Amino acid sequence: YEDGEWNYMEQLRKFADNKFEDNVFIKEVNAIVEVGCRHPPCKEAGCVSFPCDGAYSENQNRAVNRAFLTFTILGLWDSFEGSLGGTNSPTPVPSVCPECTGSPTLLPTSAPTATPLMDITSAPSVAPSREVTLLLRRFNDLKEHFINRRELLESKVFIRETKFGLASSALYTLDGLLSVLKDLTTKSSDDGNGGNLMFYIGQDDDKNVNYGLVNIALFLAHATTRGLRSDSCEEVNHDLVEGKLPFSNACGQHSQSYNDDICPMADVARECPLDTTMNVKQASVGSSTAPRFFCAPKSTNPFTGYFDPLSGTTDKSEPFANAIGREDVEGCCWWGRGMLHV
Repeated sequence: YEDGEWNYMEQLRKFADNKFEDNVFIKEVNAIVEVGCRHPPCKEAGCVSFPCDGAYSENQNRAVNRAFLTFTILGLWDSFEGSLGGTNSPTPVPSVCPECTGSPTLLPTSAPTATPLMDITSAPSVAPSREVTLLLRRFNDLKEHFINRRELLESKVFIRETKFGLASSALYTLDGLLSVLKDLTTKSSDDGNGGNLMFYIGQDDDKNVNYGLVNIALFLAHATTRGLRSDSCEEVNHDLVEGKLPFSNACGQHSQSYNDDICPMADVARECPLDTTMNVKQASVGSSTAPRFFCAPKSTNPFTGYFDPLSGTTDKSEPFANAIGREDVEGCCWWGRGMLHV
């Protein structure tokens, strides 16, 4: 992501080198992954007014808290030159503290290990097969780093909110993350503009492995504001109108109209035409108590009602509009946007 003089990779390094002192970067990333720009509202990305879906204080503050917690679990406080006693080696695994709260201490962890996480020599030129071998080696070392911290990650990061309190996620796991990361960090994919994309874990230089760990920590932190939070890979109905949850939120939440979203020119060939005859019901909302989204043509459902979260009751006797005035759900079948809704 690049916006004028603001470049994500440059800001990532600056944020890490400054000992994670400024949480503005975390909030900016939160807005980018949710609504497409650093400082919402961003009308070109569908966020007409602030707050909007994913870019409001509750999500931003949660992302900041979870990011700092994940930095601690991954042992990153001593990993940068700007930090006290810093080296380029990650710190040992922190111990589990059952009595501790979700808010991490900002004190540095114990002294770094003697050997660096990576031991990859750099050569003037690398054959393709050798390059793949190096990428796999980088990933395997990162995998070991995470597995050594499995207990903390699974008890503090891979958790969901339920009406009974926090519980382990039934959908998202460390093993699942590592399985996907293997492909995303060792195999490039087409970005639609003739370039290649790869999830950054410091593949470019041995010294950058800790920047890669920060990148993963930020991803996990932002995931806790969405998919991990409700243990669902689909969007959840949450945009209240007069204290109610309109069923027509399936058409868009926080002043967005999903039917009017268009792809960038490079991806226009991937757009699907709107099908107003579709009749689909959301498979799951995870641990959320919100009603499931559905879409249906006006011929069978001329209008929809609402769900009252306070009383737990549903009213479909008369039309009830969402924030942009939609009362029906014709063609509103796009809510499965993944953990971060990107």
